[in-house]
Amino acid sequence: MNEKLLVLGSDFGTLDIVREAKKQGLYVIVTDLMDTSPAKEAADESWHISTTEIDILEKKCRELEVKGILAGASDFNLTLVRELCKRLNLPVYCDNDYAWRVSSDKSEFKKICCSLGAPVAAGYELTDELSEEQLDKIQYPVVIKPVDKCGNTGMSYC
Repeated sequence: MNEKLLVLGSDFGTLDIVREAKKQGLYVIVTDLMDTSPAKEAADESWHISTTEIDILEKKCRELEVKGILAGASDFNLTLVRELCKRLNLPVYCDNDYAWRVSSDKSEFKKICCSLGAPVAAGYELTDELSEEQLDKIQYPVVIKPVDKCGNTGMSYC
């Protein structure tokens, strides 16, 4: 039987991962709480298990001898991939905790870019009570993006 790859979630990019993995001869399993998705339909097998159920996923991966775990474009699921790979002693593409934190923490990443002289967009820290002086300093157009969300959640344009 082919080596088994578990893909966490059915987010953007997951279908491409499933298709490419199958082209390379892997047996692909997709798991999340969606009943169906294009990625699940393209996979060899799908599970109706939340990606947060790490204990259950770890047990199933051990039973089925899963050899690799990936996710699409979801910081949330990529964090779970890292945890599951660590538990299963599987390789993961970012096993350095500091590098992962920097790559997934927008404000930390921006601080490092600034310290290296890389150009970054202007940032404004907003509070509930903004003065007229603070509002006048904002240069439009602006993108409002919370530092504690992912997948464009809470993002808007002004």
